[in-house]
Amino acid sequence: MFEAGASFQEIKEEESPVRMSPVTFVAAVVLGAVFLPACHHGVTVSNDPTQPIYRQADADFTKYQTVKIHFVSIKTNNNEGVELVRAAFEDSIKHEFGLHFKTVEDGDTAAAGELLMDVDLTVNWGSQAARAFVGFGAGKAAIIMKYTVKDGATTLASLDRTDTMSGGFYGGNGKELAFAAADKWTKWFTANVLFPAAAFVKK
Repeated sequence: MFEAGASFQEIKEEESPVRMSPVTFVAAVVLGAVFLPACHHGVTVSNDPTQPIYRQADADFTKYQTVKIHFVSIKTNNNEGVELVRAAFEDSIKHEFGLHFKTVEDGDTAAAGELLMDVDLTVNWGSQAARAFVGFGAGKAAIIMKYTVKDGATTLASLDRTDTMSGGFYGGNGKELAFAAADKWTKWFTANVLFPAAAFVKK
């Protein structure tokens, strides 16, 4: 199970992520997401920019047509799986945002009238062996996700969450964490922060 709000520093085990075939890759995305709730109770959106989940009170995201996605930083505890993590989040963001915005594409700058979304990800793959044979929360994988949506220099919305996993399919493979966290939190951020009362209709 995944737990929101856990400290990344608590995760000390290190392990190289297990290589996956394309079929297993897809299964991990789908099955990993199934074992996550859509969101956690008690997670609230604030109009205070110092809080973990923020939305400017008067922000209107329906007036924007274009979002540029900028991956500021992607780190893993053993420097492996960086491209896999990026792909998981990039695909999820483009899919979810694509339901609301006309254009969603990579870019480190945004023109006037466009949104820029900075993404910062830090992953510890944990220990699959400890998860499988020790249990009781040992060997947790962890991921810190930071989203910042800006119009020029103004931050309109942001998310700063940590998710952890101690079990699951394939012995709790840490890759499930990246796939499922990308799916869960991008959906949650879109539906609860950017468009809390909007229909999923693309402009």
